[in-house]
Amino acid sequence: MQNLGIELFRGVLGRRARCLTWLALGVFAWGAAVAGQPALSAEKISPGLLQGLHSGVYEAGARIPIIVRVDAGFFEEQRQRWDRNGRTPLNTMRSVHAFNTALPPAQIELLSRSPLVEYITLDAPLTAYGKGGNQPARGGTLGEESDPITDTSPAGNTVLQTLGVDQLVGLDGSGVNVAVFDSGVYSHPDLNGVHLASVDFTSGQAVTGSEDGTFNGDPYGHGTHVVGLIAGDGFKSGGLYRGVAPGARVVDVKVVSKDGSGLTSNLIKAIDWVIEHRKEYGVRIANLSLGHPPLESYQDDPLAQAVGRMVDAEIVVVASAGNTGKTEEGDAIWGAISSPGNHPDVITVGAMNHRGTASQADDIATTFSSRGPTFRDEYFKPDLVAPGNKVIGPLQKGSYIDKHFRGLRLSHFYAELSGASMATALVTGTIALMLDANPDLNHHLVKTMLGVTAVKMEEALLLEQGNGMVNAKAAVEFAMATDVANRTVADFDPLWTLPDGDTVRPGGAFASGDFVVYSTLVDASTLPLWGNSSNWSGYQLAGGAGWADSIFDPNAMLWADATLWADAMLWADAMLWADAMLWADAMLWADAMLWTDAMLWADAMLWADAMLWADSRY
Repeated sequence: MQNLGIELFRGVLGRRARCLTWLALGVFAWGAAVAGQPALSAEKISPGLLQGLHSGVYEAGARIPIIVRVDAGFFEEQRQRWDRNGRTPLNTMRSVHAFNTALPPAQIELLSRSPLVEYITLDAPLTAYGKGGNQPARGGTLGEESDPITDTSPAGNTVLQTLGVDQLVGLDGSGVNVAVFDSGVYSHPDLNGVHLASVDFTSGQAVTGSEDGTFNGDPYGHGTHVVGLIAGDGFKSGGLYRGVAPGARVVDVKVVSKDGSGLTSNLIKAIDWVIEHRKEYGVRIANLSLGHPPLESYQDDPLAQAVGRMVDAEIVVVASAGNTGKTEEGDAIWGAISSPGNHPDVITVGAMNHRGTASQADDIATTFSSRGPTFRDEYFKPDLVAPGNKVIGPLQKGSYIDKHFRGLRLSHFYAELSGASMATALVTGTIALMLDANPDLNHHLVKTMLGVTAVKMEEALLLEQGNGMVNAKAAVEFAMATDVANRTVADFDPLWTLPDGDTVRPGGAFASGDFVVYSTLVDASTLPLWGNSSNWSGYQLAGGAGWADSIFDPNAMLWADATLWADAMLWADAMLWADAMLWADAMLWADAMLWTDAMLWADAMLWADAMLWADSRY
């Protein structure tokens, strides 16, 4: 048993990280003790990985990329030793007390029985959520087919008009720095002056770039579009296709390679780097327009836990809900919010279709954007939505996206991409304007303001739109009216008018995680209505014990524990949906999930200390 243990840890160490001999020391402490014990410690294995191990999809000698979380005290003890020696192993992730490696199934089973090991999950491949990353789809668009829009050459930037950004004067995100975790950034003419710093983690270790205004480069083409939507000035379009916050600056954190591939472990290492350097670069916001399908509870998910550390480090974290909204056959999927958007504290953004118009009356949910609730934890997500269908932004000519999806190119400088990635970038830009207006805001205040001011869409269900469509104008003016030091909010008018004359009304109700509050932004006489007069109470079962059947498409499916793996350890084009995974009486939602009797629609839930100023999350 001891010889097997030594071989196991030789496999764990690998050629690139043989200095992890500290783990080998522990094998003799538990090697004899595991004899005669069960062959697998299932509670320490991710449900997604466990299904793969049990299904036989892995050959006996296949090396499976994994992330292993170990005892925190033991990890910290070793970390101090590494720091003293100046030789931290490259495959360690400090924020989650874990390391990454690749092992055969038998060694993973043995490793799960170590008392030093707390949890093992897949080192999942990342997907950049601009129409599903690098998977082509029917019709030649990127990822899944786009939903139709009515006008491909608008007279003005209808995305900014829909959000009310065009009505905000004197704010452009100046002084706000954003860490963008993506495929890198090309030095596009629209991005002059945006660069703050660059670091490349695609190799698994930090490769810092120059500080002379040069980005990492973006041979894939996704990150450039995302950054343009956040902070581009629209130079090559005469300002038409500018980003939401052209005064913001960007720390370019590259975690996706030229073919759109990336690993969760490298993203976590990049997150650790940003946390360590946040004060040096003044990082206030993190944008993650990428992630991976859900494998476990956010409490066990190392990526979700890493972004939680960013929130703790006073960084506002914005993440994509994902693009897993339907099967290949077009059936709706529920409960597939991606990691790290599954973390309840993260501001999770889904994509809606603004149909190329400034009007909000015709806005609808997209078919591809991931719906809530979160996998296993069953929390309310997404938090809100933003335009994510055929959104125009900067193009890197000759990039992977440009070459493989030429039909998306509008010119040598612009392309229209679709996905939750684009929506996430627009919300990040809105937050940059909010922090420009009020630098004292923290992550939780920002999230609450976005949720309360969001516009409830008429033609979208709760778990498709979350709290509604981002309302940049009202959210920024809410930020301006808030005195954080004195815990007061001055009077301001949350209503504003679109170019077509329609009045935009904040919804007022705000759901997050497992609670709901109601604000004074909407006339109390509308209770229990949303701001647009849609009745929320109609979506509840009597007594608030669970979700009403009317919320879900009767043909919809639930994100299942079973997952179909490709031979190359990448996500296959589709997930395995058993007939038993249809919405049925057996799929119950616990009372503790969302709408309970304790969540009263009453004056007591207005702007009180318990809502904005509590020491707790919100």
